[in-house]
Amino acid sequence: MTLHIETPLIKSRALSLKTGRTVLLKLEGLQPSGSFKLRGVGFACEEHQRRGARRFVTASGGNAGYAVAYAGRELGIPVTVVVPQTTSERARALIRGEEAEAQSVATSLGANKVSARIVALAREHQIRNCLVTDAEAIQGSVTLLEEHRLLTEPACGASVAALARVPEYFPDARRIVVIACGGVGTTSQQLLEWSDFYRLEGNQIATSHSDEVNSPEAQQP
Repeated sequence: MTLHIETPLIKSRALSLKTGRTVLLKLEGLQPSGSFKLRGVGFACEEHQRRGARRFVTASGGNAGYAVAYAGRELGIPVTVVVPQTTSERARALIRGEEAEAQSVATSLGANKVSARIVALAREHQIRNCLVTDAEAIQGSVTLLEEHRLLTEPACGASVAALARVPEYFPDARRIVVIACGGVGTTSQQLLEWSDFYRLEGNQIATSHSDEVNSPEAQQP
């Protein structure tokens, strides 16, 4: 049994026109748990089930914990997810919706070391770090929502925002794959509110939608 699915790889006409390159989107947000996390999490849960695990316990602030909760329900194994106190009620509700227990005893979560495999991959492939602003990441998510009807977290929008750095980092690149990793912690209303708060330059899409939401006509029953 494989818990994750083979997600589509589609061409983004909008992003291709904007960048002058062929841009493809790997739609990991279409995984049953809403993000790419299910690939690794699902494999690990299945492996531990084969080894006789009777309960899954994980620590996560959102997507990974939700993926474990989903895997546990599918495999018939109870799950406890330890979430930080900052985890939103929406994320907690999603975890509980998968019949998992959400406990909160931590103020933050983080890995205490980098896996050896990650280090090996970093040595095998050319990797460039790219820093984008919150506003740019939000704009990336707005673009996915408007152009492809995909609701994602800003952490996913950051990958779209990074396309602006391609001419600098990879000037010869003509075909680009963007991992649209997904994420279940953001609502469309939150995304539009954030876009207004950060007042994204040139962001006519988010502005127009916010105006629609707040217009007198929109308030009428």
